[in-house]
Amino acid sequence: MIVPTELMPLIAGILTLLIVPTIAFGHRCADKSAKQDEKTKIDEHNENRVAMRSKNTIPVLDKIWRLFVETDQKKRDEKAKFESDVLLYDTQHRQYFNKLLNDLERTFRDSANVRRTWGDVRSQYGRLGNTLYGFAMIIALVGFPLLFLSSKFATLLTPLQCYSLWILFVIVAIAFLGLILYLRGKVMYSLKVYKKSKDQYLVDELRVS
Repeated sequence: MIVPTELMPLIAGILTLLIVPTIAFGHRCADKSAKQDEKTKIDEHNENRVAMRSKNTIPVLDKIWRLFVETDQKKRDEKAKFESDVLLYDTQHRQYFNKLLNDLERTFRDSANVRRTWGDVRSQYGRLGNTLYGFAMIIALVGFPLLFLSSKFATLLTPLQCYSLWILFVIVAIAFLGLILYLRGKVMYSLKVYKKSKDQYLVDELRVS
């Protein structure tokens, strides 16, 4: 016996207190992951990206279009034919045209980043929920049997084996806790990035409308 009899109810209670909240938080994370597939969340995400395009992409496209129209008119006045690829080499327009192309590429990159972040929230919540379930399962399937094997009622293991198993159990539990904190950090970061995008584009767009 390596665990005193009077401490066994206390340790069993601690294990139970670890299991119940872990399962509860696992359910909560699973629900939040599933909610990302609800129509309201999908519509919100689509509205956010439309607002981003309206505020960022459309103005750049409008500038490119006006550059095309102005350049075409100049070529007509010069009795010359306008080709759009001329803007890449024409010294008069090249710098401004390249800037517009870079601005357009940036708006696409920002939109893709928001889409990826939205997907990350869903997948990371799901992984966090599964990890919490796994942590609770480890505690239930390993912690309680190990507690019994460490009591005076069990003689299957030597004290050294019990100590080794407890150390291994603690190491595995710490590893799970580290993974849980890591996934939670990733979820919080993705939520922060996505919320910043909503606050910047979606809320402003709704106020204007």
